[in-house]
This record gives sequence, structure tokens and C-alpha cells, in this order.
Amino acid sequence: EEKGYKISAEDCWMFWNREIPHVDNSVITEVKSDEDFNKWIETFIKSYPKEDPNNLYREQTKFAMLLKKLWNEGKTGKDRYFLTFEDNNPVAVGRLTSDNKMGYISAIGSIPPVRGRGFGKKISLYCVKESFKQGNKIHFLATEKGHFPFDFYERMGFKHEFTAYLYTKSG
Repeated sequence: EEKGYKISAEDCWMFWNREIPHVDNSVITEVKSDEDFNKWIETFIKSYPKEDPNNLYREQTKFAMLLKKLWNEGKTGKDRYFLTFEDNNPVAVGRLTSDNKMGYISAIGSIPPVRGRGFGKKISLYCVKESFKQGNKIHFLATEKGHFPFDFYERMGFKHEFTAYLYTKSG
């Protein structure tokens, strides 16, 4: 801070330290085809609208295009993508990255018309369940304390274990 750096983000790392969750996966599918991945990308972008007051991540189009590029180049070997459906329409997304016996859950989102109906919780817990199935010993995600996602994951059963601070220099 004495050298002009300020905290620009605080990532709260939250861990699942419970048993394997029981999840009805009848409406969740794993993305295996380009067609399904395009549905995933479209749903992911719709899940993070700029005008949403709970969306601290802002518009995610650039990140989505990076994921699409990695998918198209076949560089998603450690990543698995999941879609949740209602009436055959995709309504929520999730991503699980597994490496070194750790499962990192990210890109969880649901489209605004279905919020509050359990789709985000369902796909989050499904990612945890799949992380267990892949043999991971640690299951975690990162979000920001003091914002909706933190409270959402805490109510679900994730435990905040530490915070990583990102410092950036202004000017």
C-alpha cells in the first residue's frame, strides 16, 4: 500500500468438507458436443447480465469466448461442463476443473427468469458430487465475501477457509 497498490479484489476460497451431496440429476447433462457447448456458452452469458445487482462479475462474454476457444482447440481436458434444463431449455450452467486430486467449481450461473428456484444450488452440488466421483479429495470454489454468491454458497454448506487479496497499482 505504501507503494501505491490497493486491494482490487478479495477472493474467498470456500471448501466442501461434507459428505457426497445427494442431487437429483435428472435435468443435468454433461456437455459432450459442440452443439451442447454452444448452448452452455449462451446460457452462461445470459446468466451474467450487466444490469443484475447481484452480478459482481459483470458481463462474462470475454471469458466465455476464451472458454469457447479452449474448447474448440481441444484444450479442456481437465474441465467438465454441465447444463441444467427446464422443459428442454437450458437454464443453468456449471464447470468443474479437476487437477492434482482437487476439484475447482466455477462458472456457476442461472438465467434470471429461473433464479430462486434451486437450479444454481442443484448444479453446484452436482459439480461437488462429480468432483467426488473423479477421485478428488478437495472440492472448492472462490467468490467474494459480502456479496450474494458468498452467502448463497455458505447456506449451501461450503465453508470459507481463507481469503486471497489481489492488489493493483493505480495510475
